[in-house]
Amino acid sequence: MLRNQEIDDYIAQSSATKEQKKYFEFAKNKVHEIWPTTVEKISYAMPAFYPDEKAKGRQLLIYLSLNKKWLGFYPMPAFINANEPLLNELNLNFSKGAIQIPYDTSKDILTDLLERAIEFNGRKYLEDK
Repeated sequence: MLRNQEIDDYIAQSSATKEQKKYFEFAKNKVHEIWPTTVEKISYAMPAFYPDEKAKGRQLLIYLSLNKKWLGFYPMPAFINANEPLLNELNLNFSKGAIQIPYDTSKDILTDLLERAIEFNGRKYLEDK
């Protein structure tokens, strides 16, 4: 995986704890495992993960952000709408476009959510190509 200096700088400049940064790094690495052609960029002042170099604008897999109490998980509104029952079952706070994942959430749950979101958005990207 090629490292994106902008995202490395984003992590380094964050006031998040060392453990929170490790949780973020885990999520970031999982994105690349799930979708190997992922391209990282900073967009809207947070890390954005796109399906490939050709993806533009809103054709993304996911945004992630380091927040004080949770990992910001931005999988796009269509994913949240389609998975609202699961998010309620997991007792996660979410809105139209964002999910708050507390840093003490198990990595298995985080991985499952990443897989679902990336496959959902990746499938949409491939259909729209």
